[in-house]
Amino acid sequence: MSDKKFFYGYINVILCFLIFMFTSGVAQGTVSLYIHPITEDLGFSRASFSAIISITGIFMAVFSFLFGLVTRKIGLKEMIILGCIFISLGYGLFCISNNLYVFYVLAGLVGIGSAFCTNTPLSAIITNWFIEKKGFYLGLMLASSGIGGFIFNPVIGGMIVKYGWRKTILFEAIMIAAVALIAAILLAPRPEDKGTVALGTQKVVADRDRNAEIVMQGHTFKEVLKTGSYKLLILAILVQAIGIQAMNYTIAPNLVDKGFTPVIASTVMSVVYAFMAIFKIVLGMVNDRFGLKMTLLIGYASSVVAAVSFILVNSSLGLAYVGGAFYGIAMVMMSVPLPLFVAELYGQKEFGAIMGPLMTAIAAGIAIGVPVINVFYEIYHNYVFAYIIEIVCAVASFAMAILALKMKPGASHP
Repeated sequence: MSDKKFFYGYINVILCFLIFMFTSGVAQGTVSLYIHPITEDLGFSRASFSAIISITGIFMAVFSFLFGLVTRKIGLKEMIILGCIFISLGYGLFCISNNLYVFYVLAGLVGIGSAFCTNTPLSAIITNWFIEKKGFYLGLMLASSGIGGFIFNPVIGGMIVKYGWRKTILFEAIMIAAVALIAAILLAPRPEDKGTVALGTQKVVADRDRNAEIVMQGHTFKEVLKTGSYKLLILAILVQAIGIQAMNYTIAPNLVDKGFTPVIASTVMSVVYAFMAIFKIVLGMVNDRFGLKMTLLIGYASSVVAAVSFILVNSSLGLAYVGGAFYGIAMVMMSVPLPLFVAELYGQKEFGAIMGPLMTAIAAGIAIGVPVINVFYEIYHNYVFAYIIEIVCAVASFAMAILALKMKPGASHP
């Protein structure tokens, strides 16, 4: 009988999949569906209520930057558990809120939770466990947010119409607590936690100390901070988030403004997340086969097509679905390429610390982009300006990302 142990990395992929599905795909992925009903019910302007997205982004930015420090203080697994608790608590209290400033405070709590249990910490776990087929497993895990959005956007949209936004958002809080929190408790952040090594090292347990040294080769955070490529990458990510990520919060309200029903708007959002889920896996495989440049080209080109589609949509349901599909592909740019970018340019040695400021740039971009978009909405009563910003940001960010790749630092050191 073989005494070969089952590889727990596969269990980690499933657990990270579930956590990301509910904390990102459900919690973050359905936010735009609440903008219209909450502002109509409580009398807030869209600009003032949408500030909760910026506040969430600001807190996520600050605490993403502190990722390395918090991980060293309390541990990666403990940080993820705490993040799931914060998001569940924030959403649970949203349902009894009537005051705009209470929404703002709770948005800050959700932002901290998101920094602690979404992209950066979960990507760190996957890259700890996988050297071989890293792009595929990372893409598979990150696809969960798209799958969650695909499944739950029509569900949440229908529930809001039938039961109201308060009962629906409480339902979300309970789901996050029941699934994501339980999954987080079962995580094993590193192979050595289970007495094994990362997939692809071809090393036995007895040699895992030497293996860990190999896996953790790369540049230190201090070394990376001094490089021009890292500064340019931060700027590229910031610009990308201002355009692409902020656009996410315009799609459902824009379609309702154009005369589509809330149910149709939620269905289009479901298409967004379906394509995002599929292409997180596809682009992970594209990266493994063709490299980052092709991955970036597909993602950024899709964002331009999506923006043009939503500018021209008017009453065309087909064009709405086309825009949703291409925007779903564009949304992949905020997840799969980034950890692969870091691993390729800077290595695994201080992966989490290096990822922190990049996630801060994403959150900062959302915090900047969303209020700017909504101020122009209040002036012009449409989102055309938002989509023009998205096109400009996509072109600029693509150019900076390609240049950053060409500025790759010299050989890494263990």
